[in-house]
Amino acid sequence: MPSRAAVTTSTRDPSVDSQALEAQRLAAELQNLHSGPLVVPELVALGEAAIPAVEATLRGRSQALHHPRSLAADVLGAIGGEKATAALIRALEDSTGRTLDPAFREAEAVVVRHIATHLRQRPTPFAIDAVLDAMRVRPNAACAELLGEHGNPQAIPPLLSALREDAVREAAMNALRRFGRVSVLRLRAALAMPHYVGGIEPPTSIDARAAVAALLGELGERTPLVLALDDRTRSVRLAAATALASSPGGPPRRALEVLIDGLDDPNWAHARSIMDVLAPLSSEIVPLLQECLDGPVGDEASERRHRRVAVLAGRLGLGFAGPLLAALCAANDQELRLAAVQALGNLSTASESELAGFLADPALIVAAEAFQALRARGRFNLRDIAPYLKRSSSYRRAWNRWRRLWALRKTLRG
Repeated sequence: MPSRAAVTTSTRDPSVDSQALEAQRLAAELQNLHSGPLVVPELVALGEAAIPAVEATLRGRSQALHHPRSLAADVLGAIGGEKATAALIRALEDSTGRTLDPAFREAEAVVVRHIATHLRQRPTPFAIDAVLDAMRVRPNAACAELLGEHGNPQAIPPLLSALREDAVREAAMNALRRFGRVSVLRLRAALAMPHYVGGIEPPTSIDARAAVAALLGELGERTPLVLALDDRTRSVRLAAATALASSPGGPPRRALEVLIDGLDDPNWAHARSIMDVLAPLSSEIVPLLQECLDGPVGDEASERRHRRVAVLAGRLGLGFAGPLLAALCAANDQELRLAAVQALGNLSTASESELAGFLADPALIVAAEAFQALRARGRFNLRDIAPYLKRSSSYRRAWNRWRRLWALRKTLRG
């Protein structure tokens, strides 16, 4: 009498075995960077019969190239259903438990992103738990997005920790925004508690707290932001002051002082963004700008601040900034000279001679800005603009064309 195993084997559907073998063959083809994407439709067409082979590929060893495992995650996402979702969850748990070589971390993050993207279609409780564990171990932008959509308050602590990751910060901020006022208490604590490493707060922690200040500003939380204006870290003070600048109650004087103090930043782009924050507050900052311009200029930082305050005053149309802006034609910073001539052109009280000082600027873009400002006024000395016209390609072409036409006219008359 045949055994139970023999009977089972003899009655087994041969098509199941052939599908499994075909799935193994196609899953192995995913390792090929050229033909791997081409077999994805065939694997999806096999349906659930392909899940074991594709899961094995997805849970294969970590490596510097993410493509084979990412394609496997895409196949499982396209197949869909409970079995495919369970395979994705197991793969995410497997990835979370790995100790990665630094060379493989970026590729592993891409694989996790693909898995989390497909789990968004079926955010089961088991999937959310797996994503939470993944965020606690290695924060990922796609995992942050999924947690923000699901709205589980347990996600707030790992999302706050994820703010320390440059690549995940924006996604974590967007996810935290979805929680609204539910996250206020934890945001307050995160702003007031720096993350120290060896007694020093690293830049990642500073950037995270600056992001928290921005989030608190969006929620209208003034008290923690006012306290943060005296934080020991400048970036956090500036973030708090920036958030208060757009708050409904208006910024306190201390916030304006912090912003004006920040104009001495060596990075011109940072200083310009601060100017953009201050510009709408013209009625409140004019006395502070005047105080800064009347104050002493000592070190290099205070000189930078003094010059940029003059530019801001010019943008606001304050007449007392004219002579200060005109003096900036001798500055070494091209961006500063360009901003100065733009601000000077905005001043109705600026004289033609003050603008003409920029016509000889070594940077043609600065000289062109001065020329356009003079031309808009309709009053300029031809002797002043002649050097610029000789340098300007468009006017030089027009001059040469006029000379040729004049020569042709003389020839025809002769």
